[in-house]
Amino acid sequence: MIRKIIFFFPLQLLLVNLKRNHLLILLWLLLFGLLSNTFAGKFGISFLFLAPEYLNSVSFWSYFIIGFAIGGFVMTFNISSYIINSKRFPFIAALKSPFVKFCINNSLLPVIFLIYYITQVVNYHLVNENTSIITILYYISAIIIGYTINILISITYFLSTNKTIFKKLGIDPFEDDKTIINSFFSRDKNIFSILKSKDKWHVETYLHLPFKIKHARDISHYDEAMLKSIIKQNHLNASLFEIAIFISLFVLGLFSEIPFFIIPAGASIILFFTMLFILMSAFYTWLKGWTTIVIVGVFILINYLSKSEFFTYSNMAYGLNYNIENADYSIKNLTNLSDNKNNQATDIKNSIAILENWKKKNNLSVDEKPKIIFINTSGGGTRSTMWTFYMLQLTDQLSKGKLFNQTHLITGSSGGMIGAAYYRELHL
Repeated sequence: MIRKIIFFFPLQLLLVNLKRNHLLILLWLLLFGLLSNTFAGKFGISFLFLAPEYLNSVSFWSYFIIGFAIGGFVMTFNISSYIINSKRFPFIAALKSPFVKFCINNSLLPVIFLIYYITQVVNYHLVNENTSIITILYYISAIIIGYTINILISITYFLSTNKTIFKKLGIDPFEDDKTIINSFFSRDKNIFSILKSKDKWHVETYLHLPFKIKHARDISHYDEAMLKSIIKQNHLNASLFEIAIFISLFVLGLFSEIPFFIIPAGASIILFFTMLFILMSAFYTWLKGWTTIVIVGVFILINYLSKSEFFTYSNMAYGLNYNIENADYSIKNLTNLSDNKNNQATDIKNSIAILENWKKKNNLSVDEKPKIIFINTSGGGTRSTMWTFYMLQLTDQLSKGKLFNQTHLITGSSGGMIGAAYYRELHL
């Protein structure tokens, strides 16, 4: 039983990824981290997956798009893994529909992730939203349907394009199934001697269908060059499929201003990771064993160049004059300004003048205690923008238009400041 578990193809694929393909595993770990709030939890990124919005609402279609994006991510992972790992498992070239069989056996990690994601969605709606069971099942079905459609489209493409050894030789795959396992797969060797072998990763059984296990095929009677040509042809089809995905993502970006094409943010994150998978497999095609070190080096180089003014794009604020000399905001200059007693006195004088103007604007008598308002907004993207705008609108209404007359300072961050600035502009 232990031998069957150790040399089971799905487990061997997981182990080879853990040992050799750290960048592929890293993207999965990042997704798990985002969902579980163990990575970037304070930014609330997990809610982009747990409660995705499409056309301004959480709906069947928002979860459908997430599921479809996960399906694309999984297929790209399978393609990248196939391009990188197929040479270590040459027996798959002797299978009917080798890439499809590879995907079935490489599904351990994707299935774990899909189950975990669905569990998190169910828990979120039960604990936070008090959503009915029927609605939750409706959302879960959307995820599964979207995921399944993407997988079926991808599998249909590979079934129609990939060649097998049977097509090359014109033999019946069912007859060849009866071929006994060759000496490499025999039970004469013990587990430890097999594990010490450096030639190839040992496989004795594999998933023929999602719930059907078969013994690995004997490949000793096949020409090695022909087996390699089969795998190479499958690699080509996989690469063409990745190019099609890349073009689709580019086209989707071109129509990002149209509401119909503004997909949920969670799906955008998954698509970004999908593009990274495509780049990794492309790098591996050219660099082989140097892939990891080169990709890490590229990221370090990009990070270094991003600090240079030559590679930095300057955003210009509307209404400011950029034709004059830039103000010096260095720490040294700011320290000098704060230590300058004359400047401090000027600041105090100007602040008092502003307060006096505020007092006159509100028609306050000498003995009346002024009621001054300070507005502080919080960040949080478009939601915070909308919330701040609405609260200022409501407060101004309840105060009968006196809110900004008695406001001395508006401060805050991010989306809240945008909402406050927009409402102030309307007031002015």
